[in-house]
Amino acid sequence: MIQIKKTDIHKILVLIRANFENAYNFKTDEEATLLIEFWYDSLKDYPKELVFAAVKSAIQASEFAPKISTVLAEVKKLTEANKKTDVELWSELEDTFYPVYRATLYLRYDQYHKRASDKIKQIYEKLSDEIKLYVVNASTLKELAELANRSDDDSIKYEKARFLKLMPELRAKQASRAEAKQFLQLCEANGINLIGGKSDAD
Repeated sequence: MIQIKKTDIHKILVLIRANFENAYNFKTDEEATLLIEFWYDSLKDYPKELVFAAVKSAIQASEFAPKISTVLAEVKKLTEANKKTDVELWSELEDTFYPVYRATLYLRYDQYHKRASDKIKQIYEKLSDEIKLYVVNASTLKELAELANRSDDDSIKYEKARFLKLMPELRAKQASRAEAKQFLQLCEANGINLIGGKSDAD
């Protein structure tokens, strides 16, 4: 997966200018540099292919030259189209319960403990990032697997309901953190000190 580069941002702006007369015609090189920096800071965490697809979609759907907010909205739309539903994520998680539980049975034996522990960690590492918002570490995965394999207990049903309820909240918190991080990076790139305005370097 190739991340977007500053040179790609220049190509994007040229593409927009080619489709919308008088779009992004800069009076100075400084204006062009500032806009490229701003677009790059906003898009640098996304794959190049995704960004160009979003720009193409924004151009096709707009009567006017798309702004960064329009492109970001298209990026979000394309990203979410490929995301699994919470039910699908739970199913993915559920598929790990039996192999993890089988591994836990060997933890009690000294000669097998390390191998079993490594197996559980490997299964955890292969989980999608979204599931890891809920299952924060291998120990939690182990606890869930043990819970799921109690034949006389309905606790896993309540765990599933809890998972489906909390996943939207966890996603929202993750998105907020990402936006805050992006904002701080943008401020830093433009020499802005949030407490005192412009940095002392200015």
